Amino acid sequence: YARVRRHDRELLAALAPVISKRLLYFNSSYLAMTLSAYAKAGYRGEKFIGDLLKEVQYRIQEFNTSVELTMLINSILKLKHFEQGLLKRLGEHTRNRLVLEPFHARELAVIADGFTTATYTDDSLFERIANRALVTLKEATPTEIARLLSAFAGSQNHHHELFHLGILYATDRVLFMPPHQVTASAFAFGTIWAKLRQTHEQPLIVLFDKIRISAVASMVLFQPKEVASLLHTYARWKIPFAAPDLTAVARRIKQSKDNWDVDMAVNGLLSFADLAKANVDKGDPVDCAESAVETLTGIIDISELTVEQIHRLLEAYRRLSKVLPPGAHHYITDGVQQARQVLVFKIGTMDSSLRNPMVENLVALGVDREDDLILAIAGEDD
Repeated sequence: YARVRRHDRELLAALAPVISKRLLYFNSSYLAMTLSAYAKAGYRGEKFIGDLLKEVQYRIQEFNTSVELTMLINSILKLKHFEQGLLKRLGEHTRNRLVLEPFHARELAVIADGFTTATYTDDSLFERIANRALVTLKEATPTEIARLLSAFAGSQNHHHELFHLGILYATDRVLFMPPHQVTASAFAFGTIWAKLRQTHEQPLIVLFDKIRISAVASMVLFQPKEVASLLHTYARWKIPFAAPDLTAVARRIKQSKDNWDVDMAVNGLLSFADLAKANVDKGDPVDCAESAVETLTGIIDISELTVEQIHRLLEAYRRLSKVLPPGAHHYITDGVQQARQVLVFKIGTMDSSLRNPMVENLVALGVDREDDLILAIAGEDD
């Protein structure tokens, strides 16, 4: 069931006591697969999971292959069971098996990520993982490389050769990937941008430039979800996205407008606004901004938006006020007026954490601070 992503909680619960009685007869592979299945399903039966993990701890020396160890560590990571006694035994055993068994970089990425997330620190273990990863690193996908580097960035062991070669190999591969892999790789490396930027900024900029170039070259193949994901990654981590390349994105948004849903359009507009404003702040005009805004605002029916979506939309308008030419500011004024009309009926459902940001956005977009709507939003918080 776990393999085909079908998680019948009642069936799992019914099987748990039966499995518990027979754990003694399970070999290491069956134990690893059982734990993996229950972890993937998000099963939270404490007694059964405790019995499974106790059996694993008693028989830790039986888990010898890379597949078993990877499955075991990944399951513990999903279950968030970070008992130090088990982790210590598992860490020592894994370190020993790394000498005797072949491990691929993708497996080592899972192992390193698991131990880092569990805050298990053992310099000799991470040093051994790094040295073994170098053997097959060139065969790993950019997302696998990113997971491995992220684990090391979060540990105390910064293996500079691993970082250097990992970024280099990922850079070589991104030019030949389909859109879904391009966006997945961008997001994966985006998650470690903040961790590695200080020490590896230049190679990472080269990598993200290659991802952007690859995306623009194949933009006609991108589906709306992939376009929105690409924009989100570059905007979220403030990674440069050249103004001329935004033109290709705007063109694709227009071509695929019939396949965008409202939430993607709101998020896409905010991300596009962030990237466009970053270019304008550097003195690079974004000539395609009006086209992108016209298309995305045409998809959005403000009356159907949630309060959170309206908040994100106003955030986008606030940035676009610095980007759009004067003749296109009617998209902003019309949108703000519609948002005001809708918010009147949604004040009662507005989360308290959104009230001040909502007020600040409306005021920044020209609404008087003494306006009844502003006073109502602020007053509801008292």
